[in-house]
Amino acid sequence: MDNRIRLSVFVLLILFSSGPLFAKPHHSLQTLLQRFSSFKADFSQQTGTGRQAQHAQGKLVISKPNQFWWYVSTPNKQYYISNGTTLWNYQVDLQQITQSRLSDKIAATPLALLSGDNPHLDQLFTIKTTNTTTTQTYTLTPKAKESLTKSITLQFKQNTLIRMRLVNTLSQITDIQFSHVILNQPIDKTLFNFKPPTGVDVIRQ
Repeated sequence: MDNRIRLSVFVLLILFSSGPLFAKPHHSLQTLLQRFSSFKADFSQQTGTGRQAQHAQGKLVISKPNQFWWYVSTPNKQYYISNGTTLWNYQVDLQQITQSRLSDKIAATPLALLSGDNPHLDQLFTIKTTNTTTTQTYTLTPKAKESLTKSITLQFKQNTLIRMRLVNTLSQITDIQFSHVILNQPIDKTLFNFKPPTGVDVIRQ
């Protein structure tokens, strides 16, 4: 076969078989995030390293758009709950609730990234990807100068989120591992309609 024809066939094979392999990082990440309308998982979290490291465990439930229930069971019980318009942080040990409006300011935060439906990730983040034979890893750097997060790393295995790593502006690292992940299971919406317990202080912001 003529070398020029062989080269042309090779190029065509690449073009028609490559698929997501050559997709831009924000396109392939968007595809992965759009695979689920709901997300349930257990999580284990470590903030910091060495003897100063802090550990936490709990459960996360997400229902798009912008509804989530993040329960920290240890060491100190607390909840982060959003019904799509209001965000509550209930610190059980302190018997205190902070209530605020869910706004566009959280668009580049980790929970909003997972629970939202933003088709323009490349406008919010600079995205780089590193893939192995078993995992896909995306590192997102917020473009907003006022962001409290320096970077967010999402790692997927078999197209399912298994790890999230956060670095804040003080270079403090929080590493979150997800397990027992369930996608696209119907979620009872009452889970996100939080009603403050009687006698608990509510601070509205």
